[in-house]
Amino acid sequence: NPAEVSELASERLRSRDKKIEGTVALRHLLKAWDSLRPGLAGKRIVVFLDYDGTLVPIAPTPAQARTPARTRNVLRRLAREPGVSVAVVSGRSLKDVRKKVGLDSVTCAGNHGLELRGPGLRFSYPLPKRVSAALLDILRRLNGIRSDIPGIIIENKIYSLSFHYRLVKSADLRRMRERFRKAVSPHVRLGRVVLKSGKKVYEVRPPVSWNKGRIALWFLSRLRKGKSPVLPIYIGDDLTDEDAFRALKGKGITVFVGSPGARRTAAVYYLRSPAEVLKTLKKLTDS
Repeated sequence: NPAEVSELASERLRSRDKKIEGTVALRHLLKAWDSLRPGLAGKRIVVFLDYDGTLVPIAPTPAQARTPARTRNVLRRLAREPGVSVAVVSGRSLKDVRKKVGLDSVTCAGNHGLELRGPGLRFSYPLPKRVSAALLDILRRLNGIRSDIPGIIIENKIYSLSFHYRLVKSADLRRMRERFRKAVSPHVRLGRVVLKSGKKVYEVRPPVSWNKGRIALWFLSRLRKGKSPVLPIYIGDDLTDEDAFRALKGKGITVFVGSPGARRTAAVYYLRSPAEVLKTLKKLTDS
């Protein structure tokens, strides 16, 4: 029966849509702002921000990313607001992200939350010696690949390694991936490291159950308890931000930066670009 087939197909589509968190029901944060504004009143606001692709546009190389003066000024104003805390949670090293942000009033977490420093707060995840040794061995192997294939950028972040290949020529990608897997796989099989992928980057990380979601919850638990309820707002574009979106589900406002439907996301709202993120931060300073 064609009608039954059509209804079955429709049901399957509805079921699929329900499984893809956020990709169907995402709401544009700026368009929804007037309806959200009353809910901010009387709350302790905690703003979590990824750095690359969220606070600033993604640059050709990590070193080329800069925090514009206007963005830094808005962050400064926001961090000074009574009842507002600001934290930048990045895959960069803590030293690097603190330098990029350039504000002591803003808490910074590096290595996807493995290290953190802010006003009155410090955190450092203890790495087992076997993991540190594995990272050093992988770094040596990856440096050998970099010397043979142009365009590779390697970040040694002590707690992790980032292998950027945005500038590698298409003709070299297959050979690069084969050599990368050969360098990392032995340590992955032994459980000494785990491998994650991002936007034109491979991340070699310690095999620990700690991520951006865990550090966000840790940070929230350390806030001074007061009469005002806490409302976290987490804004990020990276796959690693999904851990935070899931951890904060039902607890606050979660915002994916990018085109709605670009990927599966646990976020509830979206913003299209760092420019729209800046507009949102400006609105928070006026709330």
